[in-house]
Amino acid sequence: MKDVANKLNVTTSTVSRALNDHHSISDKTKILVRKTAEELNYSPNKVAASLRSGKGNSIGVIVPKIDSNFMSSCISGIESVAYPAGYNLIICQSNETYKREIHNIQTLIDSQVSGILMSLSNETKDSNHLQKIIDKNTPLVMFDRIADDLDVDFVVNDDYTATKKTIKHLVNQGYKKIAYIGAASHIYVYKNRLNGYLDSLKEFNLESNDAWIVTNINSQEEAFEVTKKMFKSKYKNNCPDAFFCTSDINALGTMLALEEMGLKIPEDVGVIGYANDQFSRIIKPSLSSIEQHPKDLGENSAKILLDLLKQKNPFTKVHKRVIITPDLIIRQSSNRKL
Repeated sequence: MKDVANKLNVTTSTVSRALNDHHSISDKTKILVRKTAEELNYSPNKVAASLRSGKGNSIGVIVPKIDSNFMSSCISGIESVAYPAGYNLIICQSNETYKREIHNIQTLIDSQVSGILMSLSNETKDSNHLQKIIDKNTPLVMFDRIADDLDVDFVVNDDYTATKKTIKHLVNQGYKKIAYIGAASHIYVYKNRLNGYLDSLKEFNLESNDAWIVTNINSQEEAFEVTKKMFKSKYKNNCPDAFFCTSDINALGTMLALEEMGLKIPEDVGVIGYANDQFSRIIKPSLSSIEQHPKDLGENSAKILLDLLKQKNPFTKVHKRVIITPDLIIRQSSNRKL
């Protein structure tokens, strides 16, 4: 900025005002300053500006995995709201680890972000480290995997009701021995799915078998192995006739195991996944799944954060809790009546 000012024989404050389109500077001077700045390859230091003002134009986003269709759609929804409002995203990936999540938080605080949008990792079992965000007076909005013991704004799916609707569909198709393959049950979303499953077993008077309830499954390979285990000789007289999986990846592993064992889907065994990933509609048989509307999750969480940033004191308010209704998409894998 000094170089621009020296070349034009004006003050640095005049250059600053001209570049920021201040009303006190004439149009002629603004044009001259911008042209000179371009010739000198000048660009404003936005980080320094944010440090001076205490405000930035960036929003931090922490997600467990960037490469999942679900989280990438959430990010797309966030960006569609944040960018038109003048905010850029700084995206961090915890890679499903608690330690890296703590590092992500510190990185975003050090970067002077205006606010943080966050979904927790698989390893996270408490919210103590999130208090650092609140103590720094940085607005925090959580989405999908939230800390339900923390008094902050959040956007989630109604996973409990969606699961009950799913089990009811399986019962209506004639399935009576329904197994559950899910991720870690301490995570908010999976806890609600497991509770919905267990309550549905009671509601429909279905058989409950501990061998049919498996948690901490996070890959296609793990789902493949636990599915095959349920059909080994020691269980052969009492095997599941349907599987409710809390992700489409787990459901795919289950389907591959059933296929290897010569079982027909949905005639012998029904399968339902969760997330409505792109592959679910093109595999054979096509996979019934629950559409979570991830873009809506992202859009709503970003709108809440922008509302917080507009308030003079965003920390003395009634928190917003948005609950989105997922949809059960019925395809071949669970529909005996097609």
